[in-house]
Amino acid sequence: MSVNGKIRSRSGRSYGGPCCRVTSSRLLAVSVVVAAAFAIVSAAAQGDLMGGVGQFAVQPRRERALNQIRPKVTAFPATTPGGRPKPKDDRDFRLLQAAAGGDLKIIEELMLRGASIEAKSGDGCTPFIFAVANKRKEMIESLLTKGVDHAAKCVDGTTALTLAAEDGDMPLVQTLIERGAGVNVRTNDGRTPLILAASGGHEELVRQLLARGADFNAKFRDGRTALVFAAANGYGGIVHELLEKGAAVDATPDDGWTALFWASWYGHFSVVKELIARGADVNARDRDRDTPLMKAATQGHNDIVQHLLERGAEATARGNGGGTALLFAAGRGHPEVVAALIEKGVDVNVKNDAGMAPVIQAAGYGRVSIVQDLIGKGADVNTANNKGFTALMAAANKGLVQTARVLLEGGASPDAKYEDGRTALDFATQNGQDKIVELIKSGATQKINQ
Repeated sequence: MSVNGKIRSRSGRSYGGPCCRVTSSRLLAVSVVVAAAFAIVSAAAQGDLMGGVGQFAVQPRRERALNQIRPKVTAFPATTPGGRPKPKDDRDFRLLQAAAGGDLKIIEELMLRGASIEAKSGDGCTPFIFAVANKRKEMIESLLTKGVDHAAKCVDGTTALTLAAEDGDMPLVQTLIERGAGVNVRTNDGRTPLILAASGGHEELVRQLLARGADFNAKFRDGRTALVFAAANGYGGIVHELLEKGAAVDATPDDGWTALFWASWYGHFSVVKELIARGADVNARDRDRDTPLMKAATQGHNDIVQHLLERGAEATARGNGGGTALLFAAGRGHPEVVAALIEKGVDVNVKNDAGMAPVIQAAGYGRVSIVQDLIGKGADVNTANNKGFTALMAAANKGLVQTARVLLEGGASPDAKYEDGRTALDFATQNGQDKIVELIKSGATQKINQ
């Protein structure tokens, strides 16, 4: 206690003489700092309880559709032969602006005054490319009649054809190809008209491009093909067209995500069936050692899980960190998938490299019905991970009352100890989970409102 500005200990000794009196505001500040420090230590101590490699299948790291950056005149002013920006009243620059804005009258006036129909912006784009990028149909037709270079490229390789393909503008694509544009023209990062059309879901355009000799196995810079983009977005008709032409069903990008991985993750069942029927490897591994089954199980696509299992997918496959489809499904809360995997003979007590078992994973995320199902199928309710963390600790740590009750009724021991000696009761007390504290102390006999 404080006496005349001094702090007196329980033994009666006082601290903080006249030179260092401790005020109430200072005491409050110290208390806040200590509490914050405890919270940080507590968070650090618990940070890896439910985390780490092998908890869930790795999600896509890339966007599943391609969108080109549309050239903008204002962002890239025209330059002089010496590379210096031209003034904005320069005729060529104004012509580029007029093309982007679809102003035919100004185009005509500027050309009469000597502006070049092939003027280039700082990024190398021509008036025709700007007209296509901005979908100026009348301008496009006018420039074509004037003999514009329809195959001109921007610095990044963008052409009128790649832009038209992305937009699904089949009449313009046909016109450009008939005028000699290369059907397999590529941007610097590997985008082709077919890849862009497939990514955008333009099925009839894809069919036309294939008929004109488009390379169906051309690859984007990361190794993805038109088939991968079509499968990722669930464009079944395009997938079918590409496979009919002979597209590689297991074309493998640098991250290992084949078409089957993307379709399994996003739940495109019809696409999954077609890919497998065409010979897709159901046990392929991506860069993280996941399989298509693990992706589908994580996302809860039970129809795909069932189909993969029927077609030979390895139910017990282990990915990085020892993660399995059952562990992923249990944590994400997909009871039908959990049941399908157990029916296939997967061990309900299987653990990843950190010792996490499905019952711990399910308990930590409050998946009550799955915890019940796992216990009913013989899961060890007192199993612990490599640090001694149990399902009951997981529930107590997060204040999951109903989950904790199910575990206690299933025989979970409140006396099990984490590696630092803490019990489930300690975890609950530390995190202010009063209902859990009461539940554990009462032996799970007292009903508590959640």
